[in-house]
Amino acid sequence: MDKKTGGCAFPLYWVEIETRGDPAYVGPTKVHWNRQGMTLRDYFASKALINYIDFTPGCDMARVAKVCYKMADAMLKEREKEMEALPDE
Repeated sequence: MDKKTGGCAFPLYWVEIETRGDPAYVGPTKVHWNRQGMTLRDYFASKALINYIDFTPGCDMARVAKVCYKMADAMLKEREKEMEALPDE
């Protein structure tokens, strides 16, 4: 996980199964990850933005964006603390 962005908010993956033309044969598999797109930081900021705009009409949008990303950074920092407190599996 990228500590600055929290990693991908909605990672996608697909599995490639080798069958060698025989549906009964299940050979080695490969898992492919797509980590592009919105980061967890972007997702948190967008969630903060929804509530901020609802209660603050007519405000400076550049300032709102900055505040929302500061909120997202605080959420990521708190999330990191929570993750570190979890027992190892």
